Amino acid sequence: MLQILLLTAHSGANVLTNYYLLHQVVAELSRSVVGSEFLGSHSVHADELQLVFGDVTVVALLAPSKISFYQLSQEAKLPKRNVLSFFGELEGMTLKEIAIEHDDKIITFHFGELLLLLRFFDSPNALLIKDTEVIASFKKEHERKARESKPVIADHSASAELRRHLPMLGKHLEREYFARYDRVNDVSVQAFDSLLRNSKHSTLYRRGEELLLSPIELHSIADSYSVETITSTSQAIEFVLSYRHKTIALTSRKHTMRATLNALLGRTAKATNDAVRGIAESERAERYRAIADAIQTQAYDLPKGSTTINFEFAGIPDSATLDPKKTIYENSARYYEQSRHSLETKALLSEKLIGLEHNAIALTAALVEIDECHSMRELDAFEKKMQSRSFLLEKSDESAERSGDDLDRFRRFTVAGGFEVLAGKNAKQNDELTMKIAAKEDLWFHARHVSGSHVVLRTAGKKEIPHEAIIHAAEIAAFYSDAKTQTTAPVAYTKRKFVRKSKGAALGAVKLEREEVVMVQPKEH
Repeated sequence: MLQILLLTAHSGANVLTNYYLLHQVVAELSRSVVGSEFLGSHSVHADELQLVFGDVTVVALLAPSKISFYQLSQEAKLPKRNVLSFFGELEGMTLKEIAIEHDDKIITFHFGELLLLLRFFDSPNALLIKDTEVIASFKKEHERKARESKPVIADHSASAELRRHLPMLGKHLEREYFARYDRVNDVSVQAFDSLLRNSKHSTLYRRGEELLLSPIELHSIADSYSVETITSTSQAIEFVLSYRHKTIALTSRKHTMRATLNALLGRTAKATNDAVRGIAESERAERYRAIADAIQTQAYDLPKGSTTINFEFAGIPDSATLDPKKTIYENSARYYEQSRHSLETKALLSEKLIGLEHNAIALTAALVEIDECHSMRELDAFEKKMQSRSFLLEKSDESAERSGDDLDRFRRFTVAGGFEVLAGKNAKQNDELTMKIAAKEDLWFHARHVSGSHVVLRTAGKKEIPHEAIIHAAEIAAFYSDAKTQTTAPVAYTKRKFVRKSKGAALGAVKLEREEVVMVQPKEH
């Protein structure tokens, strides 16, 4: 069975690059691979070097110290592509010894006259050395400057004195030293260094998403951490890296989900404002009816070709325009139709406004719920629940229909070329219009990605339909949809014969076998 051991140059709040942890890993490696034959060295991912000794693979992560996370490669078999091989000079040689520099993160694999050196600081790299000369390297080895020594500042504190004796401790182990010893002296320093070097296990401390790995038990750690002793340091490091990877992935996914929900919340707020504004504009219904009534009352007094009519509305003198090309009764019918449409629009927008308010509440609650997800599984369940919510307001199927079998129960329009256009008023009418009324060569329209009316342009068997008529029908479909308040909206259209309804599908739900899309401005016509 393949055994994975890990050496890492990873840094961060967790004690992963601590010299003493590497010291433990070297001891573990010595027991596992010293005396084994070197079979090869490969790289599958950038910064990851695999050294193969029989059934044991040593994985060295030679990444820059600022790397944010890393997930260990676990392939039992190398992939067929994108694999680089290194250090072929070592193949077939026996590993004689593994050693770590006394106070530096440099590990050396001794193969007689050849040495493989792994450097875990500054620019991590693997170097093959013969007679003190580098003959091969894992990464291109640039000329390295000597580590710059920081200006010496007079510091007589106990911490500074400890660092002069044990420069590889790090903040957590430095804190632990002072939890165990009152002062810095040769006896306590040597005792602490010996304790760290001779430790045979690692201790993992966990608090929420925070992990801390130490080569020894920490007396200085708070009681709020859970504690676990792990005998294999390499496996402990692998666990911490994997856990950190999952944590960062979880955080990233939460961020993406929050961004999506906030975007939906923003669109909901805009749609709410548009609906409120539309409701206010639809208050004109009473004025339109007053104009129509005035035209009827003054029908015999208005000269032919009149362009204006004076009347009173709510006790205030007012005036309205007339179309001189139309008859008095056609002008009156136009204003009655505008009054009726304004009332319908107000009802639809009022219903939509209720749905938008519910959406805003649900989206706000969902943002809170994301914070309560602590695993990918919980996020998966949350995302599935979110996908089941459309966050789109469906129009009511309960709107009253006029009786009779004639087509007046649908919205009816005449567009360019004299073609008739019909539009459903609710889901039940949409089904009837599409599946029973429309002929197979008629053109069918629907605004994309939103709820709306099915719209049919009746072709009367004609094969050539003016493009202007298609645009007019698309504008009507956009107007009678939830895209009504948009400046432009995409509308799909196709021949009725390419519209299918699945067995058991909801009212108004259809599938298109093929479609074309036009961008139009929502208009009633």
